[in-house]
Amino acid sequence: MSAPESSQTEKTVAQVAREFQFTRNPRLGALINYYPWLLLGVFAFDLILFGKIAEASWTQPARYSSYTALVIAAIFYYLLARLTPKKLTVLWERDALRASAAEFIAFLAETQAQLNHRASKLLSLVATIIGLLVFFALPDLPEHSLQAYARLFLFRAPFVFLSWYLIGAVVWRLFAVGQLIDQLPRRFTFNVQRTHPDQCGGLAPLGELSASNAIVLLAPGVYMVGGFLFFGNDPKTVLLLIIGVIFEAVALTAIFVVPLLAVRNEMLRQRELHYLEFAKLAHGVEENARVLFSASQLPTGAEIQNHFQIVQGLRQLNQENRDFPTLPFRAASIALRLTAPQALTLLTGVGVERFIPSWVTTFISMLGK
Repeated sequence: MSAPESSQTEKTVAQVAREFQFTRNPRLGALINYYPWLLLGVFAFDLILFGKIAEASWTQPARYSSYTALVIAAIFYYLLARLTPKKLTVLWERDALRASAAEFIAFLAETQAQLNHRASKLLSLVATIIGLLVFFALPDLPEHSLQAYARLFLFRAPFVFLSWYLIGAVVWRLFAVGQLIDQLPRRFTFNVQRTHPDQCGGLAPLGELSASNAIVLLAPGVYMVGGFLFFGNDPKTVLLLIIGVIFEAVALTAIFVVPLLAVRNEMLRQRELHYLEFAKLAHGVEENARVLFSASQLPTGAEIQNHFQIVQGLRQLNQENRDFPTLPFRAASIALRLTAPQALTLLTGVGVERFIPSWVTTFISMLGK
């Protein structure tokens, strides 16, 4: 942020960030925001009404993990939608992104337009068609009456199609955020602050944004990988899981790995510039020492003291260059952010039969009778 920026301009930037629309369609935004609660309600309703019909299915650990994975993904998407304008604004306010207020406001407007591009609707439609195919390709439920199956189908089908429609909208925005992070080093000049308290050169908000973007994909990804353990006997499901895992790997590379590599390359370039600056300063100090101590007249005490102060400052600068951050996150922090939700997803599946008393599942089965 440049020095002559007025408070009025800063207020304008804050207002634009506050009015930022991650999802411009209010109905679609409301569906995404309340999806975790809808999901939990469907889970409970499904258990109570159809516990007897799907009794064998509900005791499979993967079933619990699937609901947990979707809830975690929806919650982190909700957070991502609110973090995106805030984190970008923090970067600008820290002067980590060197841009005028007008340039930054234009960038936010372009980002909002990209997130709400018409192509997101097309992707949602394609995802709904895929969901329809997946719904009919999954293994059949246990033996039950035709009437019960019809009730279960009519209840679950609208929710499944809605879920896949939202998945299309969410996936588009995940790729848009990844593209946004990838373009930042080319759009703006980074100001990596070597002594910033976040130990990431002031770019920690960018790492947090990347992690939130990745977690939305990782939670369902862990469930699909675990699905091989629970659904390994059904060829159709295994094929669907393989396709899903391949998509997850490609998508994660596109929205997380590639953007962070672009940011890292820019930070490495900044470090090289600092190394060149240090080399020039060191050469100047060396020349000054050669002239100072090779003169016929001995240097005064003040000159010697001044020279050693310069050398001491040069040593401190060299130490700062050695500690120059080259990633917008700390390894321990990012590892915790990425693994904790996945552990929760797996534990809810693997440990559900061990930690939930048998009378709970018996009671659910009785409700379904």
